[in-house]
Amino acid sequence: TQCAMISETATVPNVLQAFRQQNASYIHVVDANMELTGILSFRDIRGLLDKKPSSDQLTAGDIATRDVRCITLSDNIQTALHIMSLKGISQLPVVDRRNPKKLVGTLSQKAIIAAYDKALLRLEMDME
Repeated sequence: TQCAMISETATVPNVLQAFRQQNASYIHVVDANMELTGILSFRDIRGLLDKKPSSDQLTAGDIATRDVRCITLSDNIQTALHIMSLKGISQLPVVDRRNPKKLVGTLSQKAIIAAYDKALLRLEMDME
């Protein structure tokens, strides 16, 4: 799936605007080389909403979670669901296996469930 991204130098007001415009639960934070440096959830910035204007000087890089769990295209769905369950998250960045900083997409629980439902429907149709 397409990734919501923002520069690590973006200020908090820009981050808030990006969440609104991209209608995303998570935004991937990238450096000048478009390499993944962190991730932001709306939960991460919720506490900053009351701290204006002092939080306006912070950047996406300042507040991003840096220890980002990722998967590659060669990982299976069980691995992805296991990581999501352990970390209490609903989506994972998908990175290039050879360059784990190169973001190639994102995988959400919603997408997994939709694919599962579609596969079950096809199976049921084939059985008829």
